[in-house]
Amino acid sequence: MCGILWPTEGEVKVFGTDIYDLSDTELVEFRLNNIGLIFHQYNLIPSIDGANNAAVPLIARGMDRLEAREKAVAMLEKLNIGDQAAKLPSQLSGGQQQRVAIARAGSRTAPCRLR
Repeated sequence: MCGILWPTEGEVKVFGTDIYDLSDTELVEFRLNNIGLIFHQYNLIPSIDGANNAAVPLIARGMDRLEAREKAVAMLEKLNIGDQAAKLPSQLSGGQQQRVAIARAGSRTAPCRLR
């Protein structure tokens, strides 16, 4: 559904958009604005803390870093790990790392749209 694997036939519509009709650039933007991925190994950046890991998609969308971090911390608080926001991934348990990955995937602030 996120456009990583191509179908052998048919079409794949996500939020009414046939994602395989999009250019590579449009598909990347579509994913950035509409799809959050949680990887099996979490894929957190080891050198930055949990809040900044969760803020990565917001920053990639052009949000100010401070505002993105504040929103990420709020998401981590909703997941009951706000007190762990300043810790590096290596300082977090597996479950806490998973929640940081969930916060990162859930850090969408705009309605679905293509530019």
